[in-house]
Parts: sequence; C-alpha cells; structure tokens
Amino acid sequence: MDYRLCPEYSVQEAVQDVVDAYQYFVTKYPQYTKLSFLGGSAGAGHALLATLQLQKEKIQPLPTSLVLSSPGPGMEFLKPIDDIDIHNSSTTYWKSLTENAPVDGFMVGGFYQYVIGVVFGSNQANREYVQSQLQVSNLEKLPPTLVTAGSYEVILEGVQKLVSCLQKANVKVDYKEYPKMQHCHFAFFEWSPESSAALDELITWLQASWK
Repeated sequence: MDYRLCPEYSVQEAVQDVVDAYQYFVTKYPQYTKLSFLGGSAGAGHALLATLQLQKEKIQPLPTSLVLSSPGPGMEFLKPIDDIDIHNSSTTYWKSLTENAPVDGFMVGGFYQYVIGVVFGSNQANREYVQSQLQVSNLEKLPPTLVTAGSYEVILEGVQKLVSCLQKANVKVDYKEYPKMQHCHFAFFEWSPESSAALDELITWLQASWK
C-alpha cells in the first residue's frame, strides 16, 4: 500500500492510509471475508498498527491473520514485560544492533539508527502515538499472527520482544527465526534457496490460517 512516508508525514497518517485502503477493499469486495495483512520491516509495523486501529474503529471483517516479517521501526517502544527482559525501551540496549551490524546485509552498519532518527528523532508525536498503540492490553484481541526474523538482524531483539508481548497478551503467535538470515530476507527469494524455502513456509502458514 502506497502510504505516506516519514518525515514529511506522521506515522499515524501512514497507518491511516493503510486503514483507509483496507476499508475501501472490504466495502467494494464484500465477498472476500478471509483477509490477511502481510508486511515486512516498516510494512510489518504498519500492518500491526493498522490492525489495532481497525479494531478501534470496529471495521468488519477484521483481518483473519497477520504475517509480520522483521517488524520495525517502533518495537523499541515496547515495554519490558518480565524479569527476563533486561532491555528498556531504547535500542541502545539491543546487543543485536552492534553484534549483527557486520552481517545484516539489509540494515548494514548504523542504518537502522539512521531510520529511527528520521522517524522518531525530533517527532515527539510519532513517539507518543506508537507508544500508546503498542501496549500489551491493546494487543490482546489480535488475530493469529506469524512473526519471522533472521538471526543476523540488527533488530532481532526488538522482534523477540514483540513476540514476548504477543504471548503475554495471549495472542496465538508463531515465531520462526531463520539462522544466518538478514532483515526481510524473503525479498531475496529469487536468488536465495533459503529465502525461497522460507517463503513457501510462510505461504503454507497463511493458507492454514484461513481454514
């Protein structure tokens, strides 16, 4: 979906574009009742936020399932949920940011920190919006969700934290972490046999969620 982009527009405006597109689709094509959001990186973050907004606006039918591949940015605003989670809401404490920087071919080096600076650096409204949405209590009514990540991702710990929050909210969540794969590795299915096989697994999960 061609949503508006930061920093010219706010995260909330971008999410509203996704909500509006979804509402248009379900209004124009009411015969389709089994629908899923699938997104990667920022698209995954928007899919999550848009589903929460659809629930608030009581737009029907709601998505049957969610597929969130390498979701971000925004996961840095998830609060710690238990004593095991030693990281606070800042990416400063994600070891994966530095440890995986040399091997994440998509988010190489400090690129993710740059993205965070563009989206949230001086925009307090974006921070407050994402923080208010990503509360465990808001996640409780989400549909079955598949979350995927590569073990080489710089944002790996942020993805793991999202999974923990979904579990805490009693969402039916499946998590698949692919060894030695980078951010949004599904995008490389034409060149990587591992990515192609992972995409097949994703499609199988998605089809099963519609039954």
